[in-house]
Amino acid sequence: GLWQAVDYPHLFKNTMILVVLSEIGILPSSIAVAYGFSRFRIPGGRFLFFLLIATIVIPDSITLVPSFVVFTRLLPWNGTYFPLIVPAFFGSAIYIFLLRQNFRSIPRDLDEAAMLDGAGPMRILISIMIPQAVPAIVTVALLQFFNTWNELRMSSLYLGTRPDLQTLSFSTQSSVFSYGFTPEVLQTSAVMLLAIPMVVLFLSQRFFMQDMVVTGMEK
Repeated sequence: GLWQAVDYPHLFKNTMILVVLSEIGILPSSIAVAYGFSRFRIPGGRFLFFLLIATIVIPDSITLVPSFVVFTRLLPWNGTYFPLIVPAFFGSAIYIFLLRQNFRSIPRDLDEAAMLDGAGPMRILISIMIPQAVPAIVTVALLQFFNTWNELRMSSLYLGTRPDLQTLSFSTQSSVFSYGFTPEVLQTSAVMLLAIPMVVLFLSQRFFMQDMVVTGMEK
C-alpha cells in the first residue's frame, strides 16, 4: 500500500525543516523592512515602497529561469534546500505590505512615550510594535506556513534528484502518479496533506480572526 511505499515520517521531517527555516527567515526580515517603511523617513522611501509593491505583480514564471541559473550555475545549490530557504531571508513584498499597514495603524504616541524613557528604535520594535501587531504577525506566519507546506514547483525543480530531501507535498503527488489514482491512494494523500494545516489553523484561529477585525473596516 501507499503507507509501505512512502516514508511519511521522513517526508514530514523534511517538510517541517523547510517550514521552520522559512519562518525564521521570513518573519524577522519582513518585520524589519515593514517597520522601517512605517516609522522612518527614508530618502526615496515612497518610491522604494512602490517599487517593492510592484514586484508583487511580476509573475513567478518570469523569475523562474534567472533564479534557476543563479542557484544551479553561479551557486552549487541544486539538490539542496538553499533555493527554497534563502529567498525567505530577504522578506516577501506582500507580507511587508501587510505588516507595514498594520504598523501604521499603531499610534505614534506609544513610540514617543518610549523615546522619552530612553528606548531606541530596536527596543521600540521589540517592546511596542511587535506586541501590538501579534495578530498580523501570526497571519503572516500562517500564510508562509501554508505556502511552504503546499509548495510543489520549487521542490520538484531543485529536489527532484534528491529523494532523501523531498517534501511531503511533492513526494505524495509523485506517488499518486506512480501508484495510480485509486480512491484509497487519493484519500490517504489528501489526509496527509490537509491534516497538519487544519490543526495549525484551528490552534491559531483566535489570532487570525482577531487580525481580520483589527485590519478591517474599523481602521
